[in-house]
Amino acid sequence: METKAISPDQLAQDIETVKNLDLEFHKCFIQRDAAAALAYYADDAILMPLDKNIVRGKADLTVDIENGIKEAELVNSNQQIIGAGGNDKMIYIANKFLWQFKNPSDPQEIQSFPGKGVHVWQKQPDGNWKILIDIYNVSMPLPQG
Repeated sequence: METKAISPDQLAQDIETVKNLDLEFHKCFIQRDAAAALAYYADDAILMPLDKNIVRGKADLTVDIENGIKEAELVNSNQQIIGAGGNDKMIYIANKFLWQFKNPSDPQEIQSFPGKGVHVWQKQPDGNWKILIDIYNVSMPLPQG
């Protein structure tokens, strides 16, 4: 993939655009809108979640995201972007997050899961930015011993 030289101002503008898209993307899960979330992914996207198989392409992403939204209700997601960079073709966003879900066995109880992740956004031929690679994991304490 050949990149072209763009001005630092244009790159900064593209990074801000992608940061905003990244924040909008996460809101789809609170709204329980799988179709809206899927619209942010490239057709050949790869999802690499913790403790699950790699998910490739829109068809498998659709199944994974729809099932995930049905399994547990996300009530809040706090994202903190801790890094971003890239070029005219790809931009990465690194973030820390805190997901808060209703406990499926006791909906009055909220369970919190801190974690971290990286999205690699790719500029599509139509000029839109889409998630090409989505890697996330929940931070878990190491066993004591």
